[in-house]
Amino acid sequence: MVVEQALSVDVFPPLPWVLRALELQAEAFQKQQAFCSVPGRQRLPSDLTRNLIPPLDNFLCLVIPAARAAVASETRLGFQSLGYAVIIPLFYRLSQLAISPNFSNFVFVGGVLPLVSIFLTPVLGPGVVAAGIIVPLYTLGMALQLRNKIADVNPLPVTPSAIYSVNICTLSLVFLIFLVYSLDPTWATDSGRSNWLAAAILFSLWPLYTGFTVSRAAFSRNAPADEQQARAMIREVDADTISYGFERIWGYYRRLALVGLGLWYFGLIRMYMLLSDLHSQTSMFESLRSGQFYSVIRSGKARITGKQVIGQEEYSMALNVAALIFSAFVILLIERLSIRSVSVPSSSIPAKRGAKAGGASAPAEPEAEAAGVAIHPLTGAPRSALDTECQRAIAGAPAGLPAAEIGWGILASCLLGGPGFGLLLWWSRGEEEMGWKARRAWRQVVAVEGKE
Repeated sequence: MVVEQALSVDVFPPLPWVLRALELQAEAFQKQQAFCSVPGRQRLPSDLTRNLIPPLDNFLCLVIPAARAAVASETRLGFQSLGYAVIIPLFYRLSQLAISPNFSNFVFVGGVLPLVSIFLTPVLGPGVVAAGIIVPLYTLGMALQLRNKIADVNPLPVTPSAIYSVNICTLSLVFLIFLVYSLDPTWATDSGRSNWLAAAILFSLWPLYTGFTVSRAAFSRNAPADEQQARAMIREVDADTISYGFERIWGYYRRLALVGLGLWYFGLIRMYMLLSDLHSQTSMFESLRSGQFYSVIRSGKARITGKQVIGQEEYSMALNVAALIFSAFVILLIERLSIRSVSVPSSSIPAKRGAKAGGASAPAEPEAEAAGVAIHPLTGAPRSALDTECQRAIAGAPAGLPAAEIGWGILASCLLGGPGFGLLLWWSRGEEEMGWKARRAWRQVVAVEGKE
């Protein structure tokens, strides 16, 4: 256990996390790109087409070393696990918004956000993409959703084919991550290609398949323009289709929450092992406390044990994880202030009071405040009678665990199970509420047709 580089008087750089992570990611990317783009370079085991399609071989040459570097030490495995515990939930959420007919503004149309996330992440880093691109666009999309007329109509179910497409893409990502993590990258066959390399190639080509699949599912959706068209569309489906469309999504939200929980704690265990080894080396621990530890990272690599190495790559991963965690909490705050902003107080008025035909409106704002109805913090609009009835109905027979999905419970879920785990529980509750509203709208439509 020897520190290979001497400490200097430098202190931790005062650059923001996102900008510093972007700088480190760009440096590594430029070095590898210079090697892969050289004409007539030597053939590599990762050259899938044997130079028949040079752009594809150069792309694999660029990304495979990054995948190999990500599993080169236990420390990197820990950072990668913490990162994917947030990346997978964010990707699944963005894909669900892309295929949902209930989010029709230009930010979510066509699968733009999931495409941006999967294609720019290998180049810029997940933290940079999440904090610098996804969060601003997500904020804009939710702000437009508040002003969109489609937000006031009854929710519509997602088609089963679109649900299957997104689920297959997400589960294949989880499976490929497991293979890349578990297989040995050093073992190879006589041809020079190992099982790990085959898994890494599939993992590298996954964005191409997913980009095509999610885009096709996103462009095939049919969003209503007004309430009349929404009622006509919901009339064309039966009750089982509506239940399936929402229950399948919130069911997968909760299943992925377990995956995120496992990844999060796997990463935390690795971080605990790193800190334990770091604490056992007095000089390095003191340098970390004094703010001079960055100089060791910048000048070379600090080897703590044979398996635990801290260098510039690990520092970049740590910054990306920090940016991902920050982005997750910002997205939760955005939704809390926009589409899911208020909760039903104990003194809320009965559902029938002040409601218009269809039950989608509420009393005027002064009357609502006097009656104890929750008010939207941005628009000032009172909670509708439909929302109040929905909350009461789900509270009486919840499908999940309300104590961990709403209110302060969601914050506890994020702290105990990781931000990805908390977000997935939060989104599953939102999908459950939309499903209740959709089933209620379908019953109203059927009742009207029966009377006619």
